[in-house]
Amino acid sequence: MTDVKIRGVDKDIITRLDVMAKKLGFKSRQKFLQSILIRIALEEVQFESDIKYQQLIRQMLEAIKLNTSMLAENNELFNELLQREAKNE
Repeated sequence: MTDVKIRGVDKDIITRLDVMAKKLGFKSRQKFLQSILIRIALEEVQFESDIKYQQLIRQMLEAIKLNTSMLAENNELFNELLQREAKNE
């Protein structure tokens, strides 16, 4: 692994990071910051997945709308057939 150093970080920020790390159960600030960096690096992949998911949802909604429309049309036709049969009896 490669080291990453960040200079000039305010002591108050370091203290806050230490508190957050401890509160979240990390054994060290380093492990906490590593987890954050990994999450940031992988966020782009998650973003792409979110976009694909949204597209899939839109496609599913369009299919549902089309199915609903076809069901309503079939229902009307079925009712017309029932009415014709009732008249013929």
